[in-house]
Amino acid sequence: MYPLPQFPTVPAFFALGLDVVRLALEAQAVIGMRLMAMATGQVPAMAEAQLMAPEKVAAFVEAQQIMALGVLTGRMHASPEKVVRLYRRRVRANRTRLARRHRALSSP
Repeated sequence: MYPLPQFPTVPAFFALGLDVVRLALEAQAVIGMRLMAMATGQVPAMAEAQLMAPEKVAAFVEAQQIMALGVLTGRMHASPEKVVRLYRRRVRANRTRLARRHRALSSP
């Protein structure tokens, strides 16, 4: 029986892929929480939209900085992981904020 070849980049590739899937699922949950809060009147829709838009722009600018720094320093291979980590951190902060607001409004 021949030994299986070892591919050192495969685990990193799968880890990045799994992180992207986690990001998608977490972002979908936050979108649902945000829409539910706006639809039920827990948060004013305009205020939430005005909070949401600058957050997205700031995250995009920070992601672009990470990618540019990766190109300039020759460490482009590490940039996608850093960008996904950035977005997951931002999504987690939004989920925490929305959950905290929901708990505060639903408690007697």
